[in-house]
Amino acid sequence: MKTILYTLFFTSTLLLTSCSIYEDVYFKQDGQVRYEIKFDASEILAMIPDAADKAGDLPSDSIISVVDLLKQKGGSSKLLIENKEDIENITPLFLEMRNDKANQILTITMFGDFTNVEALNKALVSINKLQEKGKKEGMKNSNIGIDRLTNTSSFTWDGKTMKRKLDLSQIVNEAAGNKNDMISKMFSQGKMTIKYHFPEKVDKANNSDALISQDGKTVIVEYSASKFLKSDNSLDIEITTKK
Repeated sequence: MKTILYTLFFTSTLLLTSCSIYEDVYFKQDGQVRYEIKFDASEILAMIPDAADKAGDLPSDSIISVVDLLKQKGGSSKLLIENKEDIENITPLFLEMRNDKANQILTITMFGDFTNVEALNKALVSINKLQEKGKKEGMKNSNIGIDRLTNTSSFTWDGKTMKRKLDLSQIVNEAAGNKNDMISKMFSQGKMTIKYHFPEKVDKANNSDALISQDGKTVIVEYSASKFLKSDNSLDIEITTKK
């Protein structure tokens, strides 16, 4: 499974050229939440033959837990032992890679099932904390890579109303003045499509760009990736169901 590490870095390079991000958040009646975020590099494989050739050398479909990935990246025993709470928080998270050269498919998805939104929020915060601590300990390539968006989010869900706030200050600061050229490129192009799934029909959403699915239970919002470089609250959203 160590080959998945190379895949993550290879995919990140492709995303700088063409980035399609799909996020799905499922809010269940009993309070549980399923979170998925997928980075799709399939389009670039169709446009750049060399990228398709390199993708063909990567492993086929694979799944690995985020905890195991951190261990493979050189996480020290000290990091794992002294941050047991953070490790426990991210235990539900997994990474899945799909690589099908014949059909020009290359995706990386992070997903997990959580008992409630607070558990999800803790996991998203803990990923960032572990990476920062890993860097201080000299852990090589400590960035998981696809979590740049996830650790900006905070959700609430009471069974009727869902609220999401995004703190974009880290992304904006890193991109400012080309302090982090990779971040600037990643968020200056491409798109992100977010779907919020609910057990009941939606009553209203406070975002003018939001669309409601035909069955009335899913809110769909598509953003230009460049919006994530602005430190405003235009990406925050509140959705109320008819329960």
